[in-house]
Amino acid sequence: MGQVRIWWDTSIGAYRLSSPYSKELVEGLKGFIPVSDRSFDPSTKIWTITERYLTPVQAMLLRLRMQPTVITRQQAEQASQSSPQQTRGIPVTDALTRFCKLLPYEAMRKAYLIASMSMHPDKGGNMDIYTEFNSLWQRLEKEFWMVTK
Repeated sequence: MGQVRIWWDTSIGAYRLSSPYSKELVEGLKGFIPVSDRSFDPSTKIWTITERYLTPVQAMLLRLRMQPTVITRQQAEQASQSSPQQTRGIPVTDALTRFCKLLPYEAMRKAYLIASMSMHPDKGGNMDIYTEFNSLWQRLEKEFWMVTK
């Protein structure tokens, strides 16, 4: 069975659960969590459950021989309190620079290729903007990822 993940979503104040499809899991969630305390998003295939059902859901998963990876509310809150001090108050350009440096090269290259295809003059894009975009990408490749061609 694939990986089961449960994490605290601070934006909604509830837990999210993602898992490969399991009839037993779906029946279990529907069987003991009232509709008012759970929801399922069919487009993302993610369950949302209220905080009070975390422990029972974990116990049910163990009975189903599923070992979830869990990020509790406390862990999420602790992480959100410790890292903003490093980034709070820095200019957005510095934040963007740091963000780019942390991204793996392949992830950034994929984003560049997708954007490049949609911005290309043959696709209706502006040639000046496209030229600047490519120039900036070449600079980023050299400075962040030390790619030389």
